[in-house]
Amino acid sequence: MASLNIDYMPFETCLCQLIDMVKPKEEKAIRLSDLKNCKLVNHFIDTFTNIHKFLAFERNGPCDMYRGEDGEEGAEPSDWDKFAAQEYEMLIAEEGANDEETGSIDEE
Repeated sequence: MASLNIDYMPFETCLCQLIDMVKPKEEKAIRLSDLKNCKLVNHFIDTFTNIHKFLAFERNGPCDMYRGEDGEEGAEPSDWDKFAAQEYEMLIAEEGANDEETGSIDEE
């Protein structure tokens, strides 16, 4: 990610996202059966194998989960999902405006 000039995500954060995505039966292990039951298994695998697809998924945010591989709309997002997506977009816009005002990006 450094060669692409992209801020990296700490492994612990990535791991938490993957566990939330798969929702395994056991808290400390992701089994093949968990992956077979996960609708986002392609994003799970892309995290480890395809940086460009992983970054596209990260960039598109939670609304992209409702699209199938062929781009067709899947299940309609719930009111909560719509609200969360709207709040997420507003948060990103606010952070972008704050970064432009200060002229720098916070580093950890």
